[in-house]
Amino acid sequence: MLNVDYLYEVEELNSNEALELFSQYAFRSNLPKDDFENLSHQAVQYCEGLPLALRVLGSFLYGKTIREWESELHKLEKEPEVEIQNVLKISFDGLDITQQMILLDIACFFQGEDKDFASKIWDGYELYSEINIKVLTERCLITISNNRLHMHGLIEKMCKKIVQEHPKDPSKWSRLWNPDDICCKFESEEGMENVETISLDLSRSKENWFTTKIFAQMKKVFAKMKKLRLLKVYYSLGDEHKMSLPKDFEFPPNLNYLHWEGLVSLPSNFHGKKLVAINLKSSNIKELLKAEKL
Repeated sequence: MLNVDYLYEVEELNSNEALELFSQYAFRSNLPKDDFENLSHQAVQYCEGLPLALRVLGSFLYGKTIREWESELHKLEKEPEVEIQNVLKISFDGLDITQQMILLDIACFFQGEDKDFASKIWDGYELYSEINIKVLTERCLITISNNRLHMHGLIEKMCKKIVQEHPKDPSKWSRLWNPDDICCKFESEEGMENVETISLDLSRSKENWFTTKIFAQMKKVFAKMKKLRLLKVYYSLGDEHKMSLPKDFEFPPNLNYLHWEGLVSLPSNFHGKKLVAINLKSSNIKELLKAEKL
């Protein structure tokens, strides 16, 4: 536990500071262009002095025409009470489909991961990582520090809210990361054919994932999961346990990345033809595949 002598609450930027920060991203100068002054003040009001929102919205509006500004800002007016999430969401809506996929992957799976490693996996799925990561960085939706991918907590929250856009219908969720949700989905089997990524932290799970019943359910569900690209089973607290899968267990056929900690062995019918990378930390596996199966 850290010793804390003082707590200091960071204040929101005042209107002049906010306008200057916004202009640096929207116009690459400290002041807005003459024809954009009123629109700039309107945009700054929406951001409520939050630097992150000012950077994201400014980056998104950079290079756009007055009509495009008016259209985008009009979207924000539809909400009676403006929330920061609405400001961030407008930038997400301006991304193309591959950029959106990569952003959601980072939020739900690759947060803190090495950029080059994640890029290799995305490129294996033809998501054009180099140019798309550049766009996401320029729009301040992600940052890269020590070559690792990061995003602000508010943006991560926004992305996960987008994935869970239908809270009463989890069958439409494309990515899973909450152990309780994952367990419920495996039990119900509903909508699992739509899932693209699973990140299961067993250290946070209340369920016992080592039963014959669970393995049987997994096998049954995995058979339906044609869209699953990324699968990670891990222990964030280092309390890992050895796990043996049934010999007839089958992984989804289109996996690009498999990360499973403590796995004693792979099923005899495992081929992994579409795998770009595999991480079997703390496993007893000495030989993965024979050449003819690659």
